[in-house]
Amino acid sequence: MATEPAAAWLVAKWTCFDCIRIALLSCLVAWATQRLYTTCYHAFQSGLSSDCWFFIAATMLVHETLYYGFNGLLWWLSRTTMAEAYQLPRQKHQRPTAKLVKKTLMQSAISHWLIQPLMLYLLYPILAKRMSTTPLPLSTGPLLIAACQFASSVLINDALFYWSHRLLHHKVLYKRFHKQHHEYTGPIGIAAEYAGPLEQLLSNQFPTLIGPFVTGMHVHVWLVYLTWRLVRTYETHSGLSFRNTFLGRMGLLHGHGALYHDFHHTNNKGNYGGNRLACDTQYSRQHLHLWCFLHVRASQCLLGCLMQHGGSKLCQPPTQAWNSTVL
Repeated sequence: MATEPAAAWLVAKWTCFDCIRIALLSCLVAWATQRLYTTCYHAFQSGLSSDCWFFIAATMLVHETLYYGFNGLLWWLSRTTMAEAYQLPRQKHQRPTAKLVKKTLMQSAISHWLIQPLMLYLLYPILAKRMSTTPLPLSTGPLLIAACQFASSVLINDALFYWSHRLLHHKVLYKRFHKQHHEYTGPIGIAAEYAGPLEQLLSNQFPTLIGPFVTGMHVHVWLVYLTWRLVRTYETHSGLSFRNTFLGRMGLLHGHGALYHDFHHTNNKGNYGGNRLACDTQYSRQHLHLWCFLHVRASQCLLGCLMQHGGSKLCQPPTQAWNSTVL
């Protein structure tokens, strides 16, 4: 077991490292895809001429592409010899049955294609007050603001997911609201969203949306953030750990998170967070308090910087001059 100072250092180290890495990589992706976003936005506007439907279509395109495409790739890899070295250990009873997989896909079809568009449609008038769809050039200034938004949203998401997930493991709530998710004792990618309505709202949708909304994240940046968020949760449920690969060592994959969360599913206790941050490990309670303190203070600092340095500009429609520079 790590010593007290070493444990505290791990908490601070990985909290800061994850936020900086995610923010920088995501901003690079946002910068590289800004022309694609602008082209898609104007093409969509020439047809339906509705920011609301563009937001719904773009969000669903990202979600469904990753749910079926990325999870399909992970499923294929788990059944080939090339990924055999990266598979996490499974007992026979931990392998999901065909019946459970079919049930998961049927439930997700209803959730994704009926409930999701309706929910986004109802939420859009609220989200539109803070999140703009109009294209804007991501120069150095807006990119720095976007980096703060990414980092803040990651901190907010991790903290809310941890506490809501831990709450759902309370004996009063577990059987009724969370047991369904733990039908997967050896999870696969699609198991990430196999949950009841309350859990979906409390642990998945609310923690994911609240950060971008509070920080006034532009919809282009939101789509990049959503991509990262989904890739991480699908990979950590995949039963594969790529931590020792080149991409894993570069921090582009989440192999340690897969190990961390797989322990939670196979043992049905501990590791309530979505990543390897030492917020609920074997260390003493004071490290849990430190982890929470770091998240709160870091979020306050980042949000303060956004307010002082024009973070609201990213959620306001840009000028005609900005549009012309993008086009």
